[in-house]
Amino acid sequence: MSSELTIRPEQPDDFDAIHQLVRDAFGRDVEAVVVRKLRASAAYVPQLALVAIENGAVVGHIMITTLDYESDAGKRVGTTILAPLAVRPDRQKRGVGSLLSREALGCARDAGFRSMILVGHPTYYPRFGFRPASTWWIRYATPIPDEVFMAVELVPGALADAAGIIHLPPAFDEA
Repeated sequence: MSSELTIRPEQPDDFDAIHQLVRDAFGRDVEAVVVRKLRASAAYVPQLALVAIENGAVVGHIMITTLDYESDAGKRVGTTILAPLAVRPDRQKRGVGSLLSREALGCARDAGFRSMILVGHPTYYPRFGFRPASTWWIRYATPIPDEVFMAVELVPGALADAAGIIHLPPAFDEA
């Protein structure tokens, strides 16, 4: 990783480069469209949408948005969603995604958020503390493998009473 790599919140001037980066990282437009829809939604938290900049170019992007759901006990649970994480193909497997993930988790915690969920690679995200969401009896609305629907407590005990079914916001309907 270059010593010139910096992490900062995304800016409007970055949006086109982010769209292209996400498209290139996933090899399709779907996730890039999701990013644009999330950015236009009430769930968007500007300080939690981060870019990795190297030599003046956007080489990575991560977006954390908010989600409220009702627990099985009828309690409102507020959480965040990590989605998506994208790194330019020629910069993958060089620590950019890990750096973005760690920074985003810290920023979410510092902003007062207590937990985070995601649907992602089961061997990648556990290094950041993610475990199957079923650990806390949190379920995804549609059947997906348990090992890809994960959660992490940003504050110890944050998910103790969070059992419930997660329905992702409409912006994710593309994915």
